Amino acid sequence: MLKKLLRQYDAAFIRTLIKFLWIKGNHLWKQNKMNLIFFHTKEITMKPRFLIALSVAVLLSFTCLGSPVKGINANVLRSFHSLFANARNVEWFTYPSYYYVSFKEDNFIVRAYYDKNGSLMNTIRYYNGQFLPLNIIYKLKERYPHKAIKHVTEVSNGNAVVYFVRLDDAKTWRIVKSDEDGYITTVTKFDKGV
Repeated sequence: MLKKLLRQYDAAFIRTLIKFLWIKGNHLWKQNKMNLIFFHTKEITMKPRFLIALSVAVLLSFTCLGSPVKGINANVLRSFHSLFANARNVEWFTYPSYYYVSFKEDNFIVRAYYDKNGSLMNTIRYYNGQFLPLNIIYKLKERYPHKAIKHVTEVSNGNAVVYFVRLDDAKTWRIVKSDEDGYITTVTKFDKGV
């Protein structure tokens, strides 16, 4: 029950709590500098309270910000290990209707989403432009000859794959979207302000 309650706190709340306790602790330290000299009883009672509150906040943050999840469905684990045999730095997260796993595989950072039955719903892969399929590299170089292919976010849902590619030149950078056939559309364009 406690673990379920702890997982409901989001990371922003935990960071805010730690920041508040840190500021409060520094304030108490400054306020009680003179009390240290005279061994005032307020210093003796406030410092342990602060340390206990800080310890609880740190433990909550580690619990909510990516601790390994126990009790992953055996079908999900079997599917994961069969598809991603070379996965490293694996972190599992559980949600009411799906599992989310983040890991590294070869030159890719991967995020995969599984339903509770063990079926892979979709994946998101992040990598450098050199690993794009050759037909897409060709289309990008043809359409944007003076831009460098920087980063790629590949989104796959089992039916289709979409590539979001960052292209850079000296004055601008843009995000373009490409499907598997190389049909390209511009999503956003930014000036570098040079």
